[in-house]
Amino acid sequence: WIKERPVITKAKLEAWLDSDKVRRNTNPKQLEFLKLVVDRIMVETGLISEAQSLRQTSDPMVWLLHGPPGTGKSHVLAFVRELFDMMGYTYGLDYEVAAFQAVNAADLGGKTMHKAFGWKKTGERPQEGARREAHKRMAHWRWLILDEISLVDAKLLGQIGRAHV
Repeated sequence: WIKERPVITKAKLEAWLDSDKVRRNTNPKQLEFLKLVVDRIMVETGLISEAQSLRQTSDPMVWLLHGPPGTGKSHVLAFVRELFDMMGYTYGLDYEVAAFQAVNAADLGGKTMHKAFGWKKTGERPQEGARREAHKRMAHWRWLILDEISLVDAKLLGQIGRAHV
């Protein structure tokens, strides 16, 4: 199917960042993170060149948003989802939100990592059809947000990188 996306301009993205809602409800570090996300979107959509961007690269954004409980990480992710909605991104197609634990995934309106990547919980290989479906979804993701990454061991994290192979 084809979905018409809203027209997004640099001015519209900057206005969202400068809105009272965003400015009043984020601290300086949270706003800095949101600026990086908006900057990356502007590079991806061709609204600015990589030379004009904050990061001055077209490389994918790999970022760790961290802090102790109660510092507002989930709060910032809610703003990211609002931004993605404004962009016309479709959850599960353009981006995915996943967490190791079901409780964290539910709190964010996302999926467990096992569900998102088509893994079986016991470490067994999933049925080929389920695996193929997961790979099709993953091929379209522009953004992957992994919550509570500190709960994920290196071996499991490594499977993410191999999931599309």
